[in-house]
Amino acid sequence: MEARAALAMAVLTLLACQVKSISAVQVTTDDTASLSRVFNGTVSGRHVVDGDPGTAGNNASTTPSFYIDLKSRYRVSELRIWNYQLLSYGSRGIQNMTVGISDSGTSWTTVSTVTGLAREGTNLVVSLGGTNTTRYIRLSVTANWGDATYCGVNEVEVHGPSTTPVDNPFAPLGPEITVASVTSSSEISVQLATNTINESGISLVAGGGNGIGKEHLASGLLQINWVTGSGVNISDQWIRFDLGSEKPIQSMVVWNYNWDGGSAGYLSRAVQQADITLYADDGVTVSGSLTDVPFLPGPGMSTYDSPQLIDLSSTLARFVQIDVDSNYGDPLVGLAEVKFFEGTREEGILLRLR
Repeated sequence: MEARAALAMAVLTLLACQVKSISAVQVTTDDTASLSRVFNGTVSGRHVVDGDPGTAGNNASTTPSFYIDLKSRYRVSELRIWNYQLLSYGSRGIQNMTVGISDSGTSWTTVSTVTGLAREGTNLVVSLGGTNTTRYIRLSVTANWGDATYCGVNEVEVHGPSTTPVDNPFAPLGPEITVASVTSSSEISVQLATNTINESGISLVAGGGNGIGKEHLASGLLQINWVTGSGVNISDQWIRFDLGSEKPIQSMVVWNYNWDGGSAGYLSRAVQQADITLYADDGVTVSGSLTDVPFLPGPGMSTYDSPQLIDLSSTLARFVQIDVDSNYGDPLVGLAEVKFFEGTREEGILLRLR
């Protein structure tokens, strides 16, 4: 639990280093009859959750309810709202509302009552009364700013301490990114850096199993891992992944060094702590970074079906470098397999880290 808490703090460090909020997972509004429509008027609610505060949704009611479906349960702490401000019709914006949360979409708990939401205000913070776990969020408007017919809003964002779903940390993962190449500070014969991206040892899990659908099978083989050369300083070792072009990197999934060949000591080659730096297309400009990230050790069994997911918050980058701080005690250090998954901006509300 301490390792996971430290990892969460490391993820927050990444966001603190960034100039703007980075979308982490794509989620969507529920725009179907199951929750009535997000907006019952002439303009679809997708404009309220399209990631563009310059567009708006308009509703043919002065006191509508807005329903947001995150598609999975997340820990949420606040909303960011850009109130209606198009064509001098600020009177259509939300003035007073209550905010409810629900796991079912039918039974609601009120977590916030808002009065006097700034007319034509931008990036307005609405607290959700602490950190709550929910799938659905409902904004129930009790008054607009005076328009006799319409109510609307430009943009709504959902923020929380983590972009990882509560019930399945691997869902929803974006498309897998094909890594163009990998380099490392050192390597030894057979146990090459390329083993971390060529799926050596990777097998499909029947039915999706662990949520990612793949596992790593040690099977007594060394040549399915990457290991540094002998006589090296562990804290000087690194491995660098080139994704071929800049992409919004949602997540990195890591299978740490693993071995089931009878020598338990080899397991101590696994990375214990590392810094992760993301670089732009030029390979020099830093796009984001995580420091002192704890890495969970391999299980020492042939079936390694619990890889570690590290949230990279859809940071736009081409290169990802892992700089090793420490391992679990061996003179050498290494990893088994590393995969990257891409974030997407589909129409829908974007859950972001605060």
